[in-house]
Amino acid sequence: MQKAFTEMSAEPAMKRLLNERTLGRALRARSSDQGHYYCRHVPDSPVVVFLHGYGGNFLFYLWMLKRLLPACTLVHPSCGIDWLKRSTTENTQCIADLLYDLQRKTGTDLANVWLAGISDGGRAAFDIAAQCPERFRGLISIASSPDIQTMKSHSLPRGYPVLMIHGTEDDRFPIEDCSANASLLMQAGVDLRFVI
Repeated sequence: MQKAFTEMSAEPAMKRLLNERTLGRALRARSSDQGHYYCRHVPDSPVVVFLHGYGGNFLFYLWMLKRLLPACTLVHPSCGIDWLKRSTTENTQCIADLLYDLQRKTGTDLANVWLAGISDGGRAAFDIAAQCPERFRGLISIASSPDIQTMKSHSLPRGYPVLMIHGTEDDRFPIEDCSANASLLMQAGVDLRFVI
């Protein structure tokens, strides 16, 4: 992580922004009726909507995704301190409004949108995808796990693509719980790949 932060802070645009105490401008902050989000638009590309974890927007992760997914449009909504403080219905509407705003402002094709999240943002991503799976091509969860009670009331469809990436040292989302939840989703027919 330190190496990545050192690289990030060495980039001229980021160096200036770090001095200004903001990273958002490097990714073009946009406003919608529901708040703000950061976007790096790549024409005619898949869209990845990335939900931050507890504690804020963690633009550092979006900077990393920019390097890992250079051919993707990256959208990073900011939701205060925690996605789980709001209802799934509110979060789903927030993402719908954000995507509408993105399409209106950039002409982005919304047929190839992936939903991703880290930690609590990953849990919110599971909730949102379960409410409207047709809106997303699939789900990527990093250091997170679904709320199984939510999955019982709004389940992901059979064959729905999910990538769960998790470490072994996470005390917020213990690996044993995540592994058990991944097994339940696979048993329900979700096309889930679990990477430790």
